[in-house]
Amino acid sequence: VLVRHGETERSESVTNKWAGWFQSLITPKGRKEAREAGERLKVSGLKFDRAYASDLSRSEETLKEVLDALGQENIPVTIAKEIRERNYGDLIGWRRALVEKVFGRDKFLNWRRGHKGYSQRPPGGENLEDVQRRTLPYFIQEILQRIADGENVIVSCHSNSGRAILVYLRNLTDAEIMKLEFLLTTPVVCAFNDDLILK
Repeated sequence: VLVRHGETERSESVTNKWAGWFQSLITPKGRKEAREAGERLKVSGLKFDRAYASDLSRSEETLKEVLDALGQENIPVTIAKEIRERNYGDLIGWRRALVEKVFGRDKFLNWRRGHKGYSQRPPGGENLEDVQRRTLPYFIQEILQRIADGENVIVSCHSNSGRAILVYLRNLTDAEIMKLEFLLTTPVVCAFNDDLILK
């Protein structure tokens, strides 16, 4: 299961700033949303063997709320910097509307959702392909290996690290990547066959 962190003080509904690698704190609403995500997973009857979160506090706090709601707070938790959010470089802390106004809509959309050859990096930051190069080796060698060994895992991550994983798992085209949304605290359940292909 992949779950994106809950609302933070920099989320679109709050200040609408790019947080990137900034330690943006989860809001009370974000905590509530994370608990609700855990409650939805509890109804499904899923039992987890292991959990992962990035080293950014919003990911760790979300995971704690989800596991508490599940009544599974005692499972092993691994903190991994490899699954942290995209680095927005010099634009961390900028309001999204200001980025669009200063740099134009095309660059804004490309920096926000772009991938591979047609995606430029924000100044000093990463594009989605960079995030994949950082995230996927860890995901494949550590997390996917746990799944191959028969474990159920839950991963609390971010918009772009989650998107990078979903792009890989679903083998999405560039056009599909641009439309892919990974919503706050909405669990994405991934079931695999014996060849580790999504069912």
